[in-house]
Amino acid sequence: MLRPALCRCEADRATEGYCRTDRELVEANRRLREFLALLGHELRSPLTAMHYALCVLKQQGVDADNRDRNWGVMDRQLQFMACLVKDLMDVSGIELGKVQLHIQPLNLAQALVRAAETVRASIGERGRRFEVICAPEAE
Repeated sequence: MLRPALCRCEADRATEGYCRTDRELVEANRRLREFLALLGHELRSPLTAMHYALCVLKQQGVDADNRDRNWGVMDRQLQFMACLVKDLMDVSGIELGKVQLHIQPLNLAQALVRAAETVRASIGERGRRFEVICAPEAE
């Protein structure tokens, strides 16, 4: 008479294990979808900046400062995209939810100036001007 009770208990444990595995798989799938959505956004931003920089470079009579600034924008965006692709190579870390962050100091004034350079061409197309002014102590 004890055997049916043991079978039921074993079945309950197995069902519980399957449910736990199912929850873990659903969570892993959710994290992967979130990551892919973020990746799409992160790739679109540098591509847009590079597109506008290239449009400026194609124009006749671009002065040297403008040319150098736009080459710099393209170079930085390509480096950023290379880092994204490198991060993609570690798919197993994503699946395990173990994406490793590399925290480093950031010069905020420099980052703001670079961000402004990235969007300046697209804003200029709309007849607007965008300028970043940083206090000397911020640099």
